[in-house]
Amino acid sequence: MEHAAPKLHPNEPSCSEDMIRSVNCRLQAMEGSHAASEFIPNSTTGTAGTSQHLNIIGSRLTRLEDAVQLHSAMICNSGAVARNNRTRTSYEPLRKTIPGDGFYKACAVTSGYAQCPRGSDNQRNSVIIGALPPEFESTSVQNLSARDIADLISFYNEDFGIVANDDDDMRRDKFVQFLTRF
Repeated sequence: MEHAAPKLHPNEPSCSEDMIRSVNCRLQAMEGSHAASEFIPNSTTGTAGTSQHLNIIGSRLTRLEDAVQLHSAMICNSGAVARNNRTRTSYEPLRKTIPGDGFYKACAVTSGYAQCPRGSDNQRNSVIIGALPPEFESTSVQNLSARDIADLISFYNEDFGIVANDDDDMRRDKFVQFLTRF
């Protein structure tokens, strides 16, 4: 069986079509690489520039993931608020939408350190956007103590409009408003 000689390009008799395609492909890759390096902000050459660029991309992806979590929590909350408005006897908890913890907010609206929220710094700081409050019982909202509400303030990082001189009934009412008017 005879092998056919590679087809030669008409203008360059010593180059086959495959060789020309390969060279053109490599040329396009080099041009694309060069163009991309010119438009990367603050880029440098070599591994350090690539590493820096990957860090920028990583931080942007993290921000996008955070935004998706927040929007997902808000969508879930809109449904929970609608259901909470219909029942008015048992309440569904809302998902956390504000990063961080509200420990100091809770302490500011309570009558002393004994009423400050429970939990260690690690427990409070590890709560992520979209989480539900631990041990939330929908039927016990009307029985929440000042300390329970302080725990919720710390969890949500939201004071629900509560001020230091609000009594327990006012605190519960303001929390119910939060659950029904997010």
